[in-house]
Amino acid sequence: MAITLVPMTSEEYEKFYEMSRDNQVNDLVAGGMSREDAVAAAESELSQLLPDGQDTEENFLMMIKKEDDLTEVGYIWTLHEFTNDTMQSFLCDLVIYEEFRGRGFAKEALNQMEKSAYTYGCEESILFVKNDNTKAIGLYQEWGYMTLREEVDGMYMRKRLTRDLLEM
Repeated sequence: MAITLVPMTSEEYEKFYEMSRDNQVNDLVAGGMSREDAVAAAESELSQLLPDGQDTEENFLMMIKKEDDLTEVGYIWTLHEFTNDTMQSFLCDLVIYEEFRGRGFAKEALNQMEKSAYTYGCEESILFVKNDNTKAIGLYQEWGYMTLREEVDGMYMRKRLTRDLLEM
């Protein structure tokens, strides 16, 4: 099924912010932090990462919508930045809503994100995935991402972006 990536509206950004914060809070609480401290930590991190909200430079906050009827199926957030003299697209978050999973939307969103990043000048895409997210790890490996560095709770993965992407 074809999708399109559309910049978030203010309302969509608020929904994204709440989901992102709540997911992080749940992870922190599961790790032993109090709910109150987890909320403060999550909000602090998001305000540092996105100081100007959806208008934060070099951050691309996009809704993933079905092309035919513009139904929201998820969202994707990337940051384009220079790291070690290489222009990278860092995949901060990719979420397909539960009722739309398993239909190829994540693959298509990755495809479109990578094409856009390459056109922007990025030479590689980087992401972090938690060890317990085996479905995402499988997707990223299938999509050509290789383990860059392992951490205690997950791994960084990388994919070189080439002109071939534009022909897909």
